[in-house]
Amino acid sequence: MICPLNSGRFGRSFALRERQCSDFQVGSRSKAVGLCIDTGGAAAAASIARPVLTATQDNRLIMLNLQLYPDLPIAVQIHIITALSALVLGILMFSRRKGTRSHKLVGKAFLALMLITATSAFFIRYINKGQFSFIHIFIPVTFFAAWETVHYIRKGNLKGHKRAVSGLFFGALLIPGILSFWPGRTMWMLVFGG
Repeated sequence: MICPLNSGRFGRSFALRERQCSDFQVGSRSKAVGLCIDTGGAAAAASIARPVLTATQDNRLIMLNLQLYPDLPIAVQIHIITALSALVLGILMFSRRKGTRSHKLVGKAFLALMLITATSAFFIRYINKGQFSFIHIFIPVTFFAAWETVHYIRKGNLKGHKRAVSGLFFGALLIPGILSFWPGRTMWMLVFGG
């Protein structure tokens, strides 16, 4: 099945996010998993078809717009990769027994990824005509929470360390992550297609 194409925000064609897909119905169930091939628009003959794993719900096909990712500025690409990696490591860190060698290793990697994520955010200024926007308030929050995390653990203050790590995870990763799905923003375009 070839999905219809639409002109993207960054000047590249990408697949529409929703499409009626009765082809993907399995029996009488309206939920199924399918594979949609996006050929990349006019350059279809010259490009390799890109599979995008999709899930249907109530007879509608929802796809990720992964073709948009390579056209993003390098700062945005770094920001997305490090933030998603920090999310995975943060969940892993909270699920592991505290004080173990693996917890410390995962925690250090999580902290490094959060600092890279915050640093890359300095170079992402598309909302406010090249200036910092409201979401950039999370940059100093991230740096302060990272400092607190290290400071408290070195002092042996486990309660303060736990509070600082929780603040870093929820206040500097999850909240801005949720805000990044605001309609019209890059994550909205990647996931919902704009």
